[in-house]
Amino acid sequence: MLQFFTLIGSYSFNQKKHIASQLQTARNAYSRACRSLQLRYFIFTICFICSIYTTIQAQDSLRIVQEFAIQAIDFQLDQLGNIYTINAQNEVIKYNPEGKKQFEYSENRLGDLAVLDVNNPLEILLYYPDFQILKILDRTLSELVTLDLTSLNIFQIPTLCASSDGNIWLFDNDNQQLLKINRQGKILLQSNDLRMRIQENLNPNSLIEVDNQVFLKTVEQGIFRFDGFGNYQKMYAYPFVHFFQIQDNFILFHSKDKSASLHKLDMEIGNVETISLDIPFQKAIQQDSLWFVLDTTGNLRLTPSKK
Repeated sequence: MLQFFTLIGSYSFNQKKHIASQLQTARNAYSRACRSLQLRYFIFTICFICSIYTTIQAQDSLRIVQEFAIQAIDFQLDQLGNIYTINAQNEVIKYNPEGKKQFEYSENRLGDLAVLDVNNPLEILLYYPDFQILKILDRTLSELVTLDLTSLNIFQIPTLCASSDGNIWLFDNDNQQLLKINRQGKILLQSNDLRMRIQENLNPNSLIEVDNQVFLKTVEQGIFRFDGFGNYQKMYAYPFVHFFQIQDNFILFHSKDKSASLHKLDMEIGNVETISLDIPFQKAIQQDSLWFVLDTTGNLRLTPSKK
């Protein structure tokens, strides 16, 4: 070290100035290298944290509470949490909320089952439109009533549903009327010809009653709302809806494209929110804090509702 400083002392002023400049350049380069290394470390840390968060978030959204290997083509839920499925053999199978099989019902002489209405779990409606036969089952899926709707002299009834007063809503395709009948087949109420209000023919494939309002769904036009007397109120122009349900003031609906999302429509202000369930599905129903999702393989998955 002493020799180094002795050597430096023998240099001229210009030589010393040059050495000092070189030392300053070296210090600047070192400082830049340190800052670059710190920046790279900071960026790496941020990316690593983000990747962990994304992974955790994805795992949470895909969290499956329960899965039933049921091989169904359709399903419904009653107010008690029981699950009712339809399989490719046209059989109806009832499961309790824990997924334990309880009862089954089979009818293969009447064509495809178009309506499975479990709004009243003590009186379950099954409708076979090919023969216009309505069957009412008890909670064990045993037959209570068989009603031949051709006795009403109505020969095109595409769909029907249970009414909260124990009667039955149905749609008369020929006369374009909404009717309410009792279990003996007596007509209690009927709307005017809806073509007078809507200016076109309706060919519905779904009908439900919720909170004394009736909702009718067609493939091409969308969803129509009626009051408890069958009076037309409003149309929601969302065509090609496969399934819908009513929750408070919202309509939850999705198409039949086996996507991973559905839509939530505010009936009053018209806002539509898209909800992603992360997995492609055939049908999805929300009940309480769970989504019941029939996936594309025919299995039923239960996953938490997203807040």
